[in-house]
Amino acid sequence: MRNPDLATLLGSVAYADPSPPSCTAAQLSASTSLQGATQSIVGPILFTNISATACAIQGIPTVQLLDKNGATLDASQINQT
Repeated sequence: MRNPDLATLLGSVAYADPSPPSCTAAQLSASTSLQGATQSIVGPILFTNISATACAIQGIPTVQLLDKNGATLDASQINQT
């Protein structure tokens, strides 16, 4: 007796996309562990989903650094993956 293959067993089952939707800024919190010397600051940025809904960061996120008064700090980035 021949065993049926997986496609025969599954038939025309529809599958949902397993990837969660992209995160919004409101769903995320960011923290850093920065080190600096000679007018440079380097270090990773850790993003945490603080919402009750699953989401995923797609690609390289845009990050804006602000001072304690909310003013944008001039910064350049180097992407390392």
